[in-house]
Amino acid sequence: MKRFPSKDGSILFFAILMSLMFGMFAQLAIPDNAGADARDVENFWINEYGKVPAPSRAVVAAEEPISCTSEYIREKLAKAQPDECFLGIGNPVNRTGELGWLTNYPTDLTQDEIAACLSTPVPVDPDDPEGDQYESLTGYGQPKVNQAYVWGLTKSGDKLWFGTFSNTLCSVYSGYLNNSTPSLNDSYVCEGSSGSDFRPPRLFNYDLKAKKLTEVTQDVLATDRSYLTGGVIRSAGALNGVVFLAGSSGACGVVDGVGYPGLGFFAFDGETGEYLGKGCFPHYNNVRQWRVIEGQLYVGVAYTPYGDDDPNVTGKIFRWTGSKADPFSFETVAEIKGDPVYITPHEGRIFVSTWPGLDDYASIWMSPEIGDDGMLTASDAKGWQNVWNIGEYEPEPAAANTIGGGAMMSYKGHLYWGTMTVPGLASIWWSNAYPDALPEDAQIAFIGTYRPITIFRGKDFGTAGRSVELLYGNRYMPTYSPATGWSIVGNKMGRSPLYGSAGFDNFYNNYTWWMEVYEGRLFVGTMDWSYLINSQLGEVPPAMTDNIEPGPGADLWQFCASDTPAVPMSLNGVQNYSNYGIRTMVSDDALYLGMANPMNLMTDPDDNRPEGGWELLKLTLPAPPEPSDVLYRINAGGSQVTPPSGDIWSADQFYSSGQSYGTSSAIAGTADDVLYQRERFGKSFSYSVPVKPGTYTVTLHFAEIYWRDPGKRVFNVDVEGGQGSLSNFDIVKEVGAYTAVVKTFPGIYVDDGNLTISFNALADNAKVSAIEISLGSTAPVARLSASPAALDFGSHDLDTATCLPLTLNNVGDADLNVTDMSILSASEADFYIQEDFSFPIGVQAGSSLSLNVCMDLSVESTKSATLNIAHDGINSPLAVNLSGTCGSTAPSTALYRINAGGSAYTSGSGDTWSADQFYSSAKSYGTSSAIAGTTDDVLYQRERFAKAFGYTIPVQYGGTYTVKLHFAEIYWTAPGKRVFNVDVEGGQGGLSNFDIVKEVGPYTAMIQTFSGIHVADGGLNINFTALADNAKVSAIEIIEESGGSGEVPDVLFRVNAGGSTLSALDSSGVAWSGDTTSSPSAYVNVPDSGNKSASTSAAITLGASVPGTVPAALFRIERWDPPTPGTEMLWSFPVPSGAYEVRLYFAETYTGAFDVGRRQFDVYVENDLVLDDYDQYADAGGGNIGVMKSFPVSVSDGQINIELRHVVENPAIKGIEILKAEIE
Repeated sequence: MKRFPSKDGSILFFAILMSLMFGMFAQLAIPDNAGADARDVENFWINEYGKVPAPSRAVVAAEEPISCTSEYIREKLAKAQPDECFLGIGNPVNRTGELGWLTNYPTDLTQDEIAACLSTPVPVDPDDPEGDQYESLTGYGQPKVNQAYVWGLTKSGDKLWFGTFSNTLCSVYSGYLNNSTPSLNDSYVCEGSSGSDFRPPRLFNYDLKAKKLTEVTQDVLATDRSYLTGGVIRSAGALNGVVFLAGSSGACGVVDGVGYPGLGFFAFDGETGEYLGKGCFPHYNNVRQWRVIEGQLYVGVAYTPYGDDDPNVTGKIFRWTGSKADPFSFETVAEIKGDPVYITPHEGRIFVSTWPGLDDYASIWMSPEIGDDGMLTASDAKGWQNVWNIGEYEPEPAAANTIGGGAMMSYKGHLYWGTMTVPGLASIWWSNAYPDALPEDAQIAFIGTYRPITIFRGKDFGTAGRSVELLYGNRYMPTYSPATGWSIVGNKMGRSPLYGSAGFDNFYNNYTWWMEVYEGRLFVGTMDWSYLINSQLGEVPPAMTDNIEPGPGADLWQFCASDTPAVPMSLNGVQNYSNYGIRTMVSDDALYLGMANPMNLMTDPDDNRPEGGWELLKLTLPAPPEPSDVLYRINAGGSQVTPPSGDIWSADQFYSSGQSYGTSSAIAGTADDVLYQRERFGKSFSYSVPVKPGTYTVTLHFAEIYWRDPGKRVFNVDVEGGQGSLSNFDIVKEVGAYTAVVKTFPGIYVDDGNLTISFNALADNAKVSAIEISLGSTAPVARLSASPAALDFGSHDLDTATCLPLTLNNVGDADLNVTDMSILSASEADFYIQEDFSFPIGVQAGSSLSLNVCMDLSVESTKSATLNIAHDGINSPLAVNLSGTCGSTAPSTALYRINAGGSAYTSGSGDTWSADQFYSSAKSYGTSSAIAGTTDDVLYQRERFAKAFGYTIPVQYGGTYTVKLHFAEIYWTAPGKRVFNVDVEGGQGGLSNFDIVKEVGPYTAMIQTFSGIHVADGGLNINFTALADNAKVSAIEIIEESGGSGEVPDVLFRVNAGGSTLSALDSSGVAWSGDTTSSPSAYVNVPDSGNKSASTSAAITLGASVPGTVPAALFRIERWDPPTPGTEMLWSFPVPSGAYEVRLYFAETYTGAFDVGRRQFDVYVENDLVLDDYDQYADAGGGNIGVMKSFPVSVSDGQINIELRHVVENPAIKGIEILKAEIE
């Protein structure tokens, strides 16, 4: 057996260079259906993998990324040990001797037994005509490790549980490939037809706290020996303290004396380790993965139809319904065509990959939507859909019919999945399909039909907008036609891979064996069969082995974001190249790996080779490095990079808004091209980098990688409130295109914990390539601040001076001098400083200077000015905005002042603005840029925005109000980009085709006032609807003009929760308002609590508590709340202060919860617990029975709040009614 070293980077680089020189990348020019002979197929693979080109990089919008490194900490927890003495191929003593498993169930050999084995001569084969020994390598016994795979792995409490599988490679040879020829080399032996390679499985748990491996095989053998010795353990799962180790079992398939395929599930108490017994499942023939999804344990099983069974049902999904007392209770929740392999949740459903059958391809199946109680049931079994199959990609029938579905996982909004290929299996299919093929075509069938693993991702399955992307695959592949022979054709997707060639650019990666998310990264474990080249798996032509460099050992790859390629974590079997596969993983406090290693003769600890047999590994990520003077190096718009300079630049982080873009073009003026080939860009975006109070140096890196002419991109940069800035910055004008330029800003003082860098476009988009933040000078610095930051003189009479105090504080750690004070305004007489200072004025560190600033206007008007304070500190000059109005009337008192999209705020004039409230839906956004036309910049630096949203503000019934809406455009800089309509209380006020930039320009405050707004129903409604981009608002003021009568109607609100509008059945005329998922009620906290509804067509019985004026249709649909951490379903209704009756309507209409205790939740009204562990099924006395619960409530804060909180499964409600009540 040839042993290969790891890949040598210099050799690979030279190979790439030579291939470029001689045009070896001809694959890009190969036309579909081009003719090819056997040599062309060889050359195709050599061109694809012998000199691998750099993976392509897609330019897509970036997300919030994480750091992605290849560093890890490896700990080997346990390792298979020799358990047999090998004494020659075909020698029955291997199995029946003193150390053979038929005599003594496999156990680890002692050191004395190993020494005895090594000194025992291999006996003569009595059937050999020449009297030779049984075939061996040395003529003496060799310790052999049969247990090859950790084939099932799970975690329960502090223990890892797993089962093993022996001599797996030999089983593939004789089973899948029907090749029972014995094989012997210095790495492994397969006895094949000369003996038996089967050895029964062994079962273990590993205590992570005690660091102890315990074998539990004997516990099973004591009562269920025949069920274990005749089978294998292929999978493991755990939930609620019950552990399952499961696999095929011949004894479990026996029914009435007839042998069928069968599965054996062996259950253990995960806490005590006690063996709970076995469960037999005849007619089932395979089990691979268990997965806990929303608190439920699911497992996929392959099924062999018999009798009158549907022949198209060859796979099922079980959901565990048992307990420790009854561990083998399962419910079938899926019946599909295909052998289920891997399971994962995605998009509110469960997805399963399959292996191919006799007449079906490997596929992905999608479940119905998970029910409102978080589980699938038997009613869902027939509702699964086949949403993808390998035939959508693979053009060669032999490959398409033999490729298996691989590991899959949901990650960052996409479903990721891979494929699995047994080398040689497709060529067997090919030989059977084309028995009359030409000999030269047959010779190439192995490499013509072989495929490395392909990695896909997709989303929106089952919809017209389904998206499937090819991440790692082949644009072209060999395929065969009896008419034309072998040719190179395009894949059926017609696409090139997004990131690289199939196999993660490794020809020998043939299994996508496991995927798991750990520490925000998606890990992918493979099988790499290059250690087995030219074994029974098939012969690879010398031209290929000479040019496609093997790299033995399984690969471990990681995706760290949804817009970047995978990064290798290990390419050598996680430090053991004979580990050809990562068979299973568990993600918990660490990433636990169960390895596959069938090298059963690699047992000599002193031969400078790794040992064979399974390994149990623990991987953790290293702690971040110790801090240095450079606190942050950020690759804006890109992933983590280490350019030639050797510094590590993190993936983009701490940004708000903006998009990413990249190029592969060379950058002049730097050796670190990669640092300037990505960017973050946008009309307005910023970085808020967390730092401790202190002084810093900010270094910004730029290169123009889109435009080539000056004037195309012009923008401003502001560093921490003007302490550093760039005005009208034009990169091309300054240094030219594709050229690096660096701007450094020292002495940036931060006292609020965040260093803010803002970018605002003047032409096209602002941009930045990289950001570096380092500790500034440790020398003392002086910095001046003003309290308050601005002076608002409000409104007062003509020719009457008003003076306000202002305090200047030296917040630095060095003394400073104030050298001048000046007021910039249209008229010097408008504002003045009351004191007559003589400059300079010394202000010691930590001290302050007090003064008074006055306003005196002679005409009725509104004025503003700037007080400039010059000093020798680091932030001179300090600017203080001044504003005021001269008039004869005092302002009206506002009922509400709301800072839309923002938190509570007190203006310079002392007005208090509440945090955002009373809104429905929409998102918030903000900027740190200055706002013109106001001294209250903060009020206009946040916004609420969406395509459509509204506010319902509680006011007195029958009152009349003035509504003031505040706006400033803080995203767009050109007119026409944002246009929207506003409606105030049913058309009594509004704006049509409103364009803020067109009205006043960007970053400028404006106010729209609507008077005489009459409100009859206690809720003042303001609705915003977008025409271009999104509607928005910065702040809202409500001022009372005249109070209403205060007469509250008998019925205030009715809501058909989850459904459409229902007409009133009484004389009130108040309909049951709609609350659909497409148009949710304004009173419920969608989307924070999810947006789920469920309906039934079953007949509804109205209980005695339900008034006769309530329509039965109210109980046929409900709003339910999926489990969202930290958020519960909340309804808020605006009402005047007073007494009310709250009526809540319930009915259990979900058949999966038709039992006492299946669904329970708490209900709070005005923060009072009114229903504790409420069980609507128990309360109503059964399913499909409507009930009403009534609660009196007294309100003084303008809102009735109703909250439903999770207890067991998901809260659900059918309807809500709020009526006027009287306090007795």
